[in-house]
Amino acid sequence: MSAGRPTSSSPKKGEKEGPRQALFGRVVLFVVAPLLIAVLMQAFVVRAFKVSSSSMEPLVREGDTVLARRTPANGGNLLRWDVVVLDAEVDPVAGQTADTLLKRVVALGEKDRFVGVKEGDVYIGESPQAMTLARKPDALVEQMLVVVSETTTFEAPWRWDGPGQMERDEGGGVRLIPERGEPAIVRYSEQILDGGIGMEGQEDVLDTAIEVVVGEGEGIVNLTLREGGDVFQARLSEARRGGAVLQRHGAGVLDRAPEFAGLKSGDVVMAWNVDNEVRVLVNGIRVLGTSYESNLAVTEGARLHNSPLIAIELGERRIERVTVLRDVHYTTVGPWNVFAREGAEVRLGVNHLYVLGDNSRRSRDSRFFGPVDKSAVQGRLVSILLPWSRAGWVTRYGGPGGPD
Repeated sequence: MSAGRPTSSSPKKGEKEGPRQALFGRVVLFVVAPLLIAVLMQAFVVRAFKVSSSSMEPLVREGDTVLARRTPANGGNLLRWDVVVLDAEVDPVAGQTADTLLKRVVALGEKDRFVGVKEGDVYIGESPQAMTLARKPDALVEQMLVVVSETTTFEAPWRWDGPGQMERDEGGGVRLIPERGEPAIVRYSEQILDGGIGMEGQEDVLDTAIEVVVGEGEGIVNLTLREGGDVFQARLSEARRGGAVLQRHGAGVLDRAPEFAGLKSGDVVMAWNVDNEVRVLVNGIRVLGTSYESNLAVTEGARLHNSPLIAIELGERRIERVTVLRDVHYTTVGPWNVFAREGAEVRLGVNHLYVLGDNSRRSRDSRFFGPVDKSAVQGRLVSILLPWSRAGWVTRYGGPGGPD
């Protein structure tokens, strides 16, 4: 009896695999294995989420797809200013329609026993008598600034304020020309509120910023920001003179930068007064800066706008574009309870977090539902995946050595 054909399709030792076996191997390698890795990553390491609200704008927008790194069951390894994904059940209202919430951690119970909101800022401390301002790192301030107004022509609410001339070009941009030894001055004449472009505001915002794109010319640029009774002025020379200085009305010079090479056409100047810290950056590089503990008192009965001012002196200068911005302002106007009354303190348990949305006017957060337990944290935001135009990693800002 002759030997029959082998019933197994497996090759014998030393034989090559057939086409079907090789194809099956490639399918396993290139399809099944990555899917298995993705499932394991999703289950134990990272997870993708679709953002269903605008509460974390401008960082994350409604409709974005983000990636969160899973945290330990006890919510460990979290830092102040981390953005976290929470179980939506922490909010009795949002939990009815959503699975998750995206918020920023502003206080941690193991470090901060009390937290409160005052004049739009967060205060933390070991006791109600020892509450201090929770200052944001510079890079985070810059990320969270909200555009209030932008112009290339200095139309209203900008106001011409002083001698000299202001020449507008048809293509945009304005040339400021001092006269009779007096600076040419333009002032933003509206109070800055907690709104933005296309969003009406309600509360005054104390922490403001201005960004200026300078054009050609030789004039010295002065940028002024006010808060309460304080007036902070940054004076930046042109390239011929060089140097920069930061002054505070009533307190003199706060900082100098004699090594500053001077402004040239196309430079972008950003100045802000946020969290009791003043910064002046040119093309993203810090030139001047200072910190202070409190503002000078306002004259009784006076109402002072915290509005930016631009002045050009000792020569004319073209200004290409000006943007007025404000810091994130945690509002206490609305249906708040004990978790967000102006100046009230909330006690945190050791495992509690106090979380807020950057887009304060459109966020339900710990002001509504109080502190949340760390066990409600499903992950920490690490990147924006979609849309591609804004995809990228999300930096952490709370580490002892800065961003990580």
